Amino acid sequence: MKRALAIVVALTVNAAASPVPMVTPPKDWKQDPEQAAIIASKISALKHFGGAKVVVATEAYMSPVPGVALFVTRITADKLVSTREQAVRFAIDDLKARGAAKAYDWRVLPASADHAIIARGEWVEGTTQTVGLLLVAASANQLVGVRGECFSIDKADGAHVNACVQALSTLDPGIPVAERIGFEPAPEGTAPVAAPPVLQNEPARLTDGQNVQLPPMTIPQTKPAADRRPVYLGAGIVLLAALFWWNRRRRERFEREDGVEPASAESAGTDDDADDLAAAARGENPKDQA
Repeated sequence: MKRALAIVVALTVNAAASPVPMVTPPKDWKQDPEQAAIIASKISALKHFGGAKVVVATEAYMSPVPGVALFVTRITADKLVSTREQAVRFAIDDLKARGAAKAYDWRVLPASADHAIIARGEWVEGTTQTVGLLLVAASANQLVGVRGECFSIDKADGAHVNACVQALSTLDPGIPVAERIGFEPAPEGTAPVAAPPVLQNEPARLTDGQNVQLPPMTIPQTKPAADRRPVYLGAGIVLLAALFWWNRRRRERFEREDGVEPASAESAGTDDDADDLAAAARGENPKDQA
């Protein structure tokens, strides 16, 4: 049931994505929707035109006699992530890579009068021979690549193989010739360049804008108040000296008024108690016992 539903969905997608027939199949060949759905699922998972968002449509046809099959894929992109020329080069390189180690014939034809670029290759893998053809066309709004591949086994009927290869010439990108734009693929080896991302309107951040270098700032520091304690100490010493001097002058004046002779410096400098202690230490009699 799930398999049948997948086939119906694939047919619906192909019909919507491919309103114009992609190829004119050989007469009496039968379409295989189940095989087309499998191919569409695999191809949709790959990257096309350098990473553009694409719509994939597929068709599969089987010859009346087993041994030959025709698979056709149309890939449509409305918006590219690189230039048109680079996107086409990506599609050409993708086809070439399928038979890179086994190809014995590979050609990229110049743009035709119908403004279509064609790449064609033939290669063998095991017992299967493949003839692949890619046709790319573009309009002002779309880029379309339609690729057809004929698969045949070694002992396949030659008439059916030729009929399949002839059908590749009927590949149709679905863009009318009058609407096609002429262009050439980018040189081989040119990797697609992604377009710059679209900037969205977002609130400003502190990290936005230019990185401005501010000059160094000098912050003035408050000078501490002068220490006045030495001044106060010096003034106190001077005041005490003045008091001692004044007190001495006052005492001398009182002694003169009382008729007492002031003590001389020599007598003032003698100390009887000290002399007695010194004499006792020497073993002599103190003065007051002499």
